[in-house]
Amino acid sequence: QTGGYHRTSAENADRNGQRQTAAGAQLKYSGNKLHWGISTVYYRFSKSIEKADRPYNLFALQGNNFINAAIDYSYTFRNLHVFGELATDKNLHPAMLSAAVLSLHSNVDAALVYRKMARAYQSVNANAFTENSSPVNEEGFYAGLSIRPAAAWRLDAYADLARFPWLRYRVDAPSTGKDFLVQLNYTPGKQAAAYIRWKTESKWMNLDDEVFTNHHVSALTKNNVRLQLSIALSRALSLDHRAELIINQAPDSSRPTGHSNTQGFLSYLSMACAPARSNWSGNIRLQYFETDGYNERLYAYENDLPYSFSIPFFYDKGIRYYLNLQWDISKIYNASKRKTMRISIGGKWAQTIYAGKTSIGSGLDEINGHRHTEAKLQLIVKH
Repeated sequence: QTGGYHRTSAENADRNGQRQTAAGAQLKYSGNKLHWGISTVYYRFSKSIEKADRPYNLFALQGNNFINAAIDYSYTFRNLHVFGELATDKNLHPAMLSAAVLSLHSNVDAALVYRKMARAYQSVNANAFTENSSPVNEEGFYAGLSIRPAAAWRLDAYADLARFPWLRYRVDAPSTGKDFLVQLNYTPGKQAAAYIRWKTESKWMNLDDEVFTNHHVSALTKNNVRLQLSIALSRALSLDHRAELIINQAPDSSRPTGHSNTQGFLSYLSMACAPARSNWSGNIRLQYFETDGYNERLYAYENDLPYSFSIPFFYDKGIRYYLNLQWDISKIYNASKRKTMRISIGGKWAQTIYAGKTSIGSGLDEINGHRHTEAKLQLIVKH
């Protein structure tokens, strides 16, 4: 049980049902230009991890004890910085990543990354620069470039090519992927910033087709365009605006073009206020979204309470608004302890209103109606 919910007898029965033992060690050296390290980590669970009996899970993380070892390095020579890591699990399945960051000119920087993870590599908490959510079953090459042609302008671009030797979730065959991005940034000063981004990616996925008995695997292309604008109207007041469009293209033999297009759109306007010498601050957002379905969902970072963050996604059609407020109540001076106590209260109210829906979610999370409301309250005491 990892969701934190204890709403039913079954969920309560799963509480405290798993024990974990972890141990690790690291030896490292750091010099002026060279760094290297040797690491190992061990995990043991009281119950075995078992995945669903699916072909793509043939090499997935399973069992109740795991051992990983790795060698990492980094070296800097003038305008070149290289770094990487070579790792293995207890069955000697390898995973590696090697990268280089190079300053080609005072206004031009480049980055190169190569990674290769065996399809059967297993690690509990590994995190790496990969297309997959975990570093496994992937080989890829990434190249990025950043150019500053003028003081206020910067052009960023990258290309990422990947290959997946084994099956993946919703991909019943070995596959490949391509990801390209170009972004133009304009920052005329501290009071304003803007950028326009174009991104396209192509990945193979299962397609439902009545002609084939098994899943038909074909490429799905996603095209994304985003415009972002930020303006500081004063030291206390700032505005942010975003407009974003996504267009998905999937093969469709029934259409004259040979493919079908589905779309998604999102736009919001945010305002943040933090008056100088004031004990309160806040921000507010109004957002509209409309998509053809879940595959056209769009993500948007949201301001939240301190020590929290939120990046929700949106699909179907509706509007969303939220309000954050922070209030620094007082600074209490305790003469006996010679300390200052700071107390602050924060709150967030957010609501998503869907068009044409009579219910939201399913199962225990189902809400009758077309409004999804969130309320948070936080008290912070600092000594």
